Amino acid sequence: MKLTDKQVKEWTSFFIRENRLPSSKIPCNKCEGSATLVHGNLLKRVIKFKGVENLLKSFECRKCHNATKKQTKEIKRKIKKEKKQKKEEILTKSFIFIPKGPEIVILKDNPEYVAELTATECWRPDLYLDNDRTCNACELVKHCTCPIKTLKEGKRKEGTNVQRRK
Repeated sequence: MKLTDKQVKEWTSFFIRENRLPSSKIPCNKCEGSATLVHGNLLKRVIKFKGVENLLKSFECRKCHNATKKQTKEIKRKIKKEKKQKKEEILTKSFIFIPKGPEIVILKDNPEYVAELTATECWRPDLYLDNDRTCNACELVKHCTCPIKTLKEGKRKEGTNVQRRK
């Protein structure tokens, strides 16, 4: 039994006069059931619904309220399952990373690359140290820009930039 607008106004005016409702049972707005509200519980519900009129127009019994909760829980469960499935799909997809192989550069043919590589350090310190701290045996000596580069006097090659150590 749902209350009509006229009945809602009558019940509201009765509540204002008597501080109680004409009946202890309030009808549900969704089904034919009703719920019993006594003085303390009634006042809490009036405060919760922000007025007697709102309470009477939008009241739901416990069965209807729980039914809507179950529906929202089922929807939330479906959303959680979908999120888990998406995560599993992402994890099951195999991401293949194919690294590029090393780039082979012939240093004798690239003088700019040799100058860039040897600007800060010697690339053949073994030859440098084995030949009395000279670069005569190194094959990169022609384009080397290393700060420790030195040559012996008699074996200097033409076209090389030589910096002597002080």
